Order: sequence, then structure tokens, then C-alpha cells
Amino acid sequence: MPPSDEDLREAFSEIPEFLTHEGELARNGANRYRDFIIAKKHGDSDDISFSFGDVELPPESLDELQELVRKRVKVNAAALRDNRKRLCRYGEARDNREYIKYLTIEDFPMLERIEELFNERDIESTTYHEGIDPDFQAIRIRDHEDNMVVGLQHYWKNQLLGNTSLFNLYYNDEGHEPMDEPIISIPDRLDAVYYEDVLYIFNDWRFEQMFDYHKVYEEVAEDVIETVKENDIEFEDMDMVEDAILSNPIMMRKFDDVQRTGLYDMIDMDDIDWVITEYAREGIEVVEENGDQWIEVENRQNVWELIHILNDDHVESRLTERAYQATGGKKEI
Repeated sequence: MPPSDEDLREAFSEIPEFLTHEGELARNGANRYRDFIIAKKHGDSDDISFSFGDVELPPESLDELQELVRKRVKVNAAALRDNRKRLCRYGEARDNREYIKYLTIEDFPMLERIEELFNERDIESTTYHEGIDPDFQAIRIRDHEDNMVVGLQHYWKNQLLGNTSLFNLYYNDEGHEPMDEPIISIPDRLDAVYYEDVLYIFNDWRFEQMFDYHKVYEEVAEDVIETVKENDIEFEDMDMVEDAILSNPIMMRKFDDVQRTGLYDMIDMDDIDWVITEYAREGIEVVEENGDQWIEVENRQNVWELIHILNDDHVESRLTERAYQATGGKKEI
């Protein structure tokens, strides 16, 4: 049974309290478990794995990282409490900053590939030079019972400063001094946080970049397309339709909604023809000749019309009798 909105809000609001408590224990000399971990993807999109390395930092730096997670979560928890933000399942309200997305860990398709991050106490030490260009950074705080908060940051290549410079300088009391090594910059932001088997996502795009999530959308789109084919939905140029979808990340993301709606598994040619006629859609039509039917899509852009049909995006107002395409904001048609 999925967690309720109330349970999620309560758990999310507990994160700052957990981090405050652990921070006080650390400052009082208790041996706390805090790690700054970098993760690197390996393999191609069909067989991705991750390796992890623990970057050893002084306690003062770990304090700052822990405080970064606490402050960012506290701000968002306050926004939830005041109804300035809302919670929704990951995949809905994409790129809408008014929502904090959540994803239970059992629904996270990359779980097996990153279990080490949540289950392994002692991760092998590394440096940014050994693990150059990681894909994400994790700020991990655990208590003595292995309850944990994990803050996630997408890694940007520009975090490595001076790697291509002629030479680097730093300033001290004696003036400018040369540095032989590049500087690592840690961003003052948080893209997602994990707590009690739930991922809370603040930035969809960065979260997807961390885990090559486009592959998940691609698999969903391929599954929906295959089901549509099996339901005897014929196209004049199926290759064009399929290529338009699988070469467009935004279209592929929309198929997550299509799969959740479930209409694609029962729709037939008559249903599609009715929607096209009823809502006067352009660039797509059902053609019938000698008892055969097929769908003609004018061009790659008009593939969107097919996607909106599969996602049941068309509605009619009872008040005005106007037809709308419901695509995040209503669009009169």
C-alpha cells in the first residue's frame, strides 16, 4: 500500500530534526557516521552499474554538508506546511517547482544498481582525481541504528575548477601563490533527498541525469508502442511514428503518464477516429479503404496528437461546452 500524503509530509518534516540531533552529537564529540560519496556510472544504457567512493573530508566540511541538507529540507518542509508547495508522485507535474515529487524506493528501477549507497557501511575511499567526472554526489548521515538521510547532488563538470588552466593561483596573507592541483567546488544546492525508503525530488532534470533515467522512459515508451501494435492499431508510417517518439526525450517522458492512464491497452481504431473527429484534431486522421483502416500522421510534430489521444488528454466543459486539451494547463481546441 503506497504511503499517504499525510505520512509523507510527516516523514519529510522529521528530516531536519534528525539532522539537528545528529549534528549536536557530532559537535559534542560522539562518533557519528557521515560520508561524502561520489558515484560513477559504468556501462552503456542497456547495462548500467555504479561504483562508489568515499571522499575523506575534515569534520568542519562534513558539518557544512549536513547543514546544507538540513536547511534545504527545512525550507521545503515549511513550504509544504504553508501549502506553498504540494507533494505528488514522481512522473506527475513534471518540472513544476510548486511540487515536491516522491518516489518510494521499491518503485525506483535503479535500486539494485545503487543498493551499496544505502546498505554498505564502509565504502572504499577515493578522490576526485581517481573518480574523475562522477555522475552524482551523496551526503550520507546515519545514526547508530543505521537510520539515514542521504542528500543527492547532480555533478557538473564545472565543479572541477582549473583542470585545463595554464596554472592556478590562490590568495593568502603573502599574496598570490601557485597551485599545482585543480580545485573542487561543491554546489550550494540539493537535488533530492532519501529518508525512510522514500526519495523526495526537488529537480526532475538533475535527478534524471544522475541515473540515466531516460532509459526508463524509453523502455516504457517501447512497451506502450508494442501494446498498441498488438491491439491492431495500424499506421501508414509506423517507423516514422516510433522514431519520432524514441528520439525525443520529452515525448518519452510523456509515455510514463500514458502507461499510468492505461487507456492504450484498450483503445481501438474507432475510439481514435471518434476523438479526432469530436475534437477536430489536425495533422492526424483515420483513413479507411476497402475495409482496412490505418492512421496517417502528417509529420513528426503531429505525433504529439497521437500521444494526447493515448493519454486521454481531451475534455469538455459542461459549463461552456468548449473542448480542451488538458496538458498541464488547459488549452482550448
